[in-house]
Amino acid sequence: MGGIGRVVIGAPFHYWAMNITPIFLIGAPGSGKTTQGARIAERLQIPHVSMGEEIRRRRSEGQRMRFDAGGLLSEDDTKAILISVMAGALRVVIDGIPRTAAQVELLQRMGVTSARVIEYGISFDDAMSRMRGRGRDGEDPGVIARRHSEHGRRSYDVLGACREAGWRVHLIDGGAPLAQVSEQTDLVLHLAQKLEA
Repeated sequence: MGGIGRVVIGAPFHYWAMNITPIFLIGAPGSGKTTQGARIAERLQIPHVSMGEEIRRRRSEGQRMRFDAGGLLSEDDTKAILISVMAGALRVVIDGIPRTAAQVELLQRMGVTSARVIEYGISFDDAMSRMRGRGRDGEDPGVIARRHSEHGRRSYDVLGACREAGWRVHLIDGGAPLAQVSEQTDLVLHLAQKLEA
């Protein structure tokens, strides 16, 4: 069983000692992955990191973040964030990664041999309805439409790479009512049984 354990700072990523299974939550903007990530973390008492929020926080602090032409964070910056959030964690839930098959390969090189992956699917119209009124910079309809389209194009390859890596993949309808999404999330992660134990 793989996961996140002790990190030797400065050592090659394949020297990581792994002993648990991280939980990765992915989905288009508005799919509810960050909401579910926070809820899972609270119920399991483990750290939760939203890659999107972490990137925004670092940029607001003046850190230079590099992106490719498609708007994806550079591999080096992605590594830096992952190292900082995974180092020393006994278990962790991260939403917003992997977004590409290349990021699955990156996580494998970092030593993630086993993981649980949940994709929250949602239609563009449902995502827009959910996100309307948030008012955060960059969440205008044009940006949301582009990111939603990009996620749709990459999703098949990402999930295929996760399965090929031997990670457990679960698909949940993120457009369903929150209570239903939460219930499905609990079922695939067996949270209900753990909480009753």
